Amino acid sequence: MLPQRPGSVRPPPAPGLFGLDDALSRGHYPEIERYLAALPRGTVEKSPSLSALAGEVSLARGDFEAASPALERARALESRLSRRAGIEWALSQGAILWNDFASARDYAASAVRDGYGLVPGFLRFLDALA
Repeated sequence: MLPQRPGSVRPPPAPGLFGLDDALSRGHYPEIERYLAALPRGTVEKSPSLSALAGEVSLARGDFEAASPALERARALESRLSRRAGIEWALSQGAILWNDFASARDYAASAVRDGYGLVPGFLRFLDALA
């Protein structure tokens, strides 16, 4: 490994409104958290996409207790089935982290009903653990 010159390594740019999903997929969690914290709380709470993003970032930190209310709010606000399915899958993953397999199964089944592509065997696996 070669040493880097000072200033040659830069932090990622702050995400903008249109680059949030890309920043999430790249793991820029602190940058997304700072962006969401700078927005008025009401703006985040009224937006299904921003609420989902806040929940997904909390879930990426392993904080399902903080992620769950944001994801549930996003799930209630979201009208697009494909996006709601992704939110339900995130809720299922969080429930798995908390060893709540019955809730994980229910969220995963809802995600499948809304069009998320899980294999049936995974639902049976969660059912066996519940």
